Amino acid sequence: MTSQSPMTNNYLATFHSQFGALSLYQNLTDAGIEAELRSVPRSLSSSCGLCLRFQHESWEHIKNATELEAVYAYKIDEKDSYKLLYTT
Repeated sequence: MTSQSPMTNNYLATFHSQFGALSLYQNLTDAGIEAELRSVPRSLSSSCGLCLRFQHESWEHIKNATELEAVYAYKIDEKDSYKLLYTT
């Protein structure tokens, strides 16, 4: 991921299914938002094992994403520094 602007935050979304992760990844990249699929960090749980990391000024535009499990804020420079923002 590229360096972030001052108005950009880092988010990590987990999903109940791989389909949900892949669908949101496609939607974000189609909208020009840089995103990357990754394995879920060990400190977080997930039903499907995939998470989506992205940078944006807000996470709320993904609130109704298919199979969304949770959204976390995270700090790039701190390992396993996640703050739960939303859960279904």
